[in-house]
Amino acid sequence: MKKLIFGIFILVLMHSSLIAQTEWRMKAFVGMSDAALLEKVNFLGGASYEVSDFYDLGLRIQRKWHPKWAVETGISYSFAQILISPNIPPGTTFPINGLSIIEESTDFEMLSLPVLASYQLFDFLALQAGPMLNFQLSDSPSSRQSGLGYLIGLSLSHDFDKFGLFLQPNFKRHASIVPFEQNYRRLTEFGLQFGLAYKLSSSRMK
Repeated sequence: MKKLIFGIFILVLMHSSLIAQTEWRMKAFVGMSDAALLEKVNFLGGASYEVSDFYDLGLRIQRKWHPKWAVETGISYSFAQILISPNIPPGTTFPINGLSIIEESTDFEMLSLPVLASYQLFDFLALQAGPMLNFQLSDSPSSRQSGLGYLIGLSLSHDFDKFGLFLQPNFKRHASIVPFEQNYRRLTEFGLQFGLAYKLSSSRMK
C-alpha cells in the first residue's frame, strides 16, 4: 500500500512539473499600418489631419505556460508623417489678405509598451489582446497620443525547430482608455506586422 501511495505521489509530482514548465520566445518584427487621427468631437472649420507612411519596429518576449495560453510584452517604435491641411470654405479666393494657404507636414514618433494575452485557437493561429502604454516622442500639441490604449489582433505562425515566422494583423487605438494629456483626436490603426521568433526554451507542456 505504501509503495502504491508513493508511486501515485511521484506520478502527481511529475505531472505537476510538466504542467509548470514554460516556454520562452524572443520576437522581432517590422510592421506597417493604415492609420488615422479620428476626432472625438467634430470641429466646424477645423484643420484636417492625414496620417501616411506609418511604420513600426519592435522586440517582444513571450512566455507560454500552458498549451493554450501565453503572455508577451516588449517595446516598439513607430514613425509616420502627419499632413495638416486648413479647412477652406467653398468659394474662397486666394490669396486671403495677401496670405497663401500652406499645408504643413510634421514627423510623428512614438514608443509603445504592450502587455498582451494570447489564446491558441489552432496550432498556427492565436488570438491576442491587451493594453498598450504609449509615449509620444514628437512635438505635435494638436495630436498628443501619450496614454493607455489597447490592441486586438491575430497571430499566424509557423515554426522551424528553434526559429519561427509570424504574421500579425491587428487593430490599435492609442490613448483611448486613459490619455495622459488632453487630446481631441485618437490615433487608430489597422496594422500588419511580420517577424521572426526564436525559441529560448523548449520545455514540453501538457
